[in-house]
Amino acid sequence: MHSIPERDWKVVKQLHPVLLQRYCQQCFQEVHALTEEDDCDYHDAYQALYDLVHKRNKAMRDLFDGLTRSKATLMVLAWKNDNLLTDEEFERFSEATQTLVNHIHLL
Repeated sequence: MHSIPERDWKVVKQLHPVLLQRYCQQCFQEVHALTEEDDCDYHDAYQALYDLVHKRNKAMRDLFDGLTRSKATLMVLAWKNDNLLTDEEFERFSEATQTLVNHIHLL
């Protein structure tokens, strides 16, 4: 895989905790939506919550675990694929990294 430039590696390390928080916030919004309705069937909601937590835990592992420079480009690609990065955050990366990620993203 592409060796990420030092400046982009620094951006990855800065964005990692920000995007993790954003991801967790999205998870909590989904949890809240499970019981938002007044006539909620709590047993069904509990099952949906169980399924959601398992699905989101796997996704969180794939998106955030093992922060290393050798995996950084793949992480940026995963963050982009999962719509966690804003346009402004993505533009913080070098043109070379943006081009590579965009190219792979479109495949």
